[in-house]
Amino acid sequence: MVWHQSDSPGSRALLARAMPFVRFVQSHKWESLVDFGCGFGLHCGELAKGGRKITGVDLGFLSDALDAAKAGGYELVGGSWDNLPSESFDVGYSFHCLEHSRDPIGWLHAWGRAIKPGGKLFVAVPGHSTRVVIGHIAMGWSPGQLMYLAALAGWDCRDGRFWSSRGDVYGVADRPAKMVLGDVTDGRWGDNPARMPCPSGSSFDGLAGLNRPVGFEES
Repeated sequence: MVWHQSDSPGSRALLARAMPFVRFVQSHKWESLVDFGCGFGLHCGELAKGGRKITGVDLGFLSDALDAAKAGGYELVGGSWDNLPSESFDVGYSFHCLEHSRDPIGWLHAWGRAIKPGGKLFVAVPGHSTRVVIGHIAMGWSPGQLMYLAALAGWDCRDGRFWSSRGDVYGVADRPAKMVLGDVTDGRWGDNPARMPCPSGSSFDGLAGLNRPVGFEES
């Protein structure tokens, strides 16, 4: 995001924090990936080391970020992700972006438009905290909350993975054939309760991880 547009010590620290998740994403089979809210593009640089097609999108970029992208073999696209070609990427990736949104369901839904049916979204957000951080609209997340919003945004979470680790919350969801927004007022988890991996009652333990994946190494 705009908060991490420079190659600063803070951005480098956030990249180090993300590296277990980056390696987890790299372990999956895909050819093209878009990084939503990529900031300077440091994560793009790591993800591009496997020789796959990486595109980062954010509001705008400084010249040194564009130079780094050219040297690192990835592409940076300035402007809204609403302008990305529809169904053009195998995988979506986002690390510490969604908490800046006034409309997280809308962002999650918009991200889905850029992903091919059958693709995946890998997303990470800060875990819940009482700490108020400038620029963070949401004061932190739980695995259940992230899953619920992803399902309402149209992602298929039946075989999803949602878990917490070292202060962050992670999620993996599948892109269905059609992205359909759910109704937040519907007690059955939106218009399609089959999107959820848990019973469609009125509530559940949102702090518990659901289907923590094999292959995610914390160190």
